Amino acid sequence: MSAAGSDWPAWAVGVIVTGVLRNVAPVWFTCVMGTAAVAVAAALLPGQGRVLEAAAVGLWAVALLLLAVLGLASALAWRRGHRSLRADALDGAVAPFLAAPPIAALTVASSTALSGTQVLGAHVALVLAGVLWALGTAGGLAVAVIVPAAKFTRHDLRSDTWMPTWVLPTVPPLVAAGGAAIFAPHLPAGQWQLTLIAGAWAMLGATLVATFVGIAMLWTRLAFHRLDETAAVPTLWLVLGPLGQAVTAAALLGHAGEDVLPAPYGTGLRVGALALGLPLWGFALLWLAIAAVITADAARRHLPFSLGWWAFVYPLGTLTMATSLVADATGGVVFTVLAGVLFAALLAAFAAAAAGTLRNAARGRAVAAGILAP
Repeated sequence: MSAAGSDWPAWAVGVIVTGVLRNVAPVWFTCVMGTAAVAVAAALLPGQGRVLEAAAVGLWAVALLLLAVLGLASALAWRRGHRSLRADALDGAVAPFLAAPPIAALTVASSTALSGTQVLGAHVALVLAGVLWALGTAGGLAVAVIVPAAKFTRHDLRSDTWMPTWVLPTVPPLVAAGGAAIFAPHLPAGQWQLTLIAGAWAMLGATLVATFVGIAMLWTRLAFHRLDETAAVPTLWLVLGPLGQAVTAAALLGHAGEDVLPAPYGTGLRVGALALGLPLWGFALLWLAIAAVITADAARRHLPFSLGWWAFVYPLGTLTMATSLVADATGGVVFTVLAGVLFAALLAAFAAAAAGTLRNAARGRAVAAGILAP
């Protein structure tokens, strides 16, 4: 083999790495979000077995590795001036996806606390999960403030161009609220636990109200202006994300706060969590049905692969988590069966999105064709 031929693999790797560093975008983290969501859903699914436990651990490991690689690539891209947080926040197409890195970190944090203990041990897993949760919460709260502020003052938006992606900036605090319930029992009893639980409920309420404002605007847009671009159809599923995550967070917080808040408020919050969660869960199923019908129509015409297909995965993951927790809280067989059905659909969505991403990346189209850009 010639010297030039022997040098080709190193040259090719160099081109790919350089392309990744120059083109890495927040939307790439949707892969991490989806993978970690499947891991958490597997860990929470009723009727746990060895296969589900092993799947949850394996997917957690993949999600953690992806988060580390993309986090490092993003840091290097910003350090070298290839990307700018200010420019991303002012770009109407990119700004909503600034929520993806915090959501990815928070979902991996929850997965680490639930499944990572089997590999890392309880202490190391909880420390790692706590660090990821703190970073994700701080970044998520910043995104929840900065991106809407930029949207109100800098972006040129119209009612007929409102996209489902604009529900994303308010989602990270919802994810953080659910994670807080997982970590609360590991804090000193008393004011530490009380502060975390109360703060988590506040994050849940604040961002859930903001999310419903965004969903109402999206509903109005879809009622008067059709979503003609089929490639954007998968983003309709993003609405399931905050709905499912709100039910999940409420269920977890209701359980974690029962012994933290003084009577009768602890018990009241657990009852209130189910009273809040069931109507939200019902609306999520309604949106799931609407989105499925629109997606089926788009697929009949032509639905090309893009990273947008990961919009099928994370939202379905949160709805599966929510259904599993409702089944646990109520003991209802119907919820257990629905959780299993949703998990099967989640696995199919994950397989399709992951296969498409790997196939296009292997062909060198990830950077060249820009499928990893919004």
